[in-house]
Parts: sequence; structure tokens; C-alpha cells
Amino acid sequence: MTETEWLACDDPVKLIAALEGRCSDRKCMLFAIAACYLCKPRRKKPKAQFEAVVQYADGETDIAPVRKHWGGAVGTSWPERPFPWAHQFAIDSQVGGSGYPPVAELVPLVRCVFGDPFRPIEFSPDWRTDTALTLARQMYASRNFSAMPILADALQDAGCDNAHILDHCRGGNLGHIRGCWACDLVLGKS
Repeated sequence: MTETEWLACDDPVKLIAALEGRCSDRKCMLFAIAACYLCKPRRKKPKAQFEAVVQYADGETDIAPVRKHWGGAVGTSWPERPFPWAHQFAIDSQVGGSGYPPVAELVPLVRCVFGDPFRPIEFSPDWRTDTALTLARQMYASRNFSAMPILADALQDAGCDNAHILDHCRGGNLGHIRGCWACDLVLGKS
């Protein structure tokens, strides 16, 4: 897949497939968890099930709580297979699996988490001001990303002139989620 094809693609299965070998396990887990939050039947499940994966993805816990909540034996729970999990989730949504989010909801999630894999962004450590870090940490912890435009202002005040970062942060109706590539740059996460 080329960058032009990536930017024009509205098929989450193709987008995820193009990421194989180009993305971290953490990003795949956070994408899959964000998609799980959109699933109608799964909305009733305890948030602890999803948060265990987020904590594991961020290195805050070991695999035991994930296995407890996801019922997998060693090496078999979905979170232990991040890329296949993310890819299968996209496939199931495309097929129209019961309660899965529609494809139109997954494409923005893919773009928010993975950005443009064809355009690596250099992020200056000078842009990680106390304000930018505080905003990013609060949004990540609360899962409330309404302050993204304010983060863009903080980054710009710190000297960031990267249009991709600033435009993503200011993206009008774009829903941001944990794992958002721009927020992760501020936090130094990959």
C-alpha cells in the first residue's frame, strides 16, 4: 500500500493489514480495546476487562489480570495476540458481526491510533512542556480528549510547527482515543 492509497482507503481491514510489521503491540491492543468499547454487547461488560488490557499494554501490570478477565490460557487470549486481534476485529466488523461497530467507526480509530505510517514525524523534546505533558496525561488517564485543541495550542507555543501534529490535534469532529499518535508523541509512548 502506498501513502496515497492509505490516505484514500476506507477499509479498516486493508488499513490494519498494511500495518503488519510496522506497528507496536501496544498500538494494536489500544486500537482493539477502543473498538471493544464501541461494541454493543461488550458495552455491558465490566470496564475492568478493558482497563486490564490498557494497563498491560502500558507496562503497568503483567499478563495475569488480562488472562483473568479474558479467560485465555497461556498464549491464547486475544490481548496476547495483538496484531491478529486488531486485524480480526476489523474483519468481523466488515462482515457485520453481531454488535460489532460499523466499518465507518473503525477507520477513524485506525487513523487516530496509527496516524500515517508513511510519514514518520520527528517530535522535538522541547515541545514536551509541563503544560503539554499535563494535558496529554490527563486526557490519556480520563479517556476524555476534548482538550486536544488546547494541546495543539500548547505545542505551538512550545515551538511545534508540524502541520500534521497540529491539524490532528485540532481535528474538528475527529474522536481521539487512548493510543492517539499525537498524544503518544507528547507522552513519549510508541
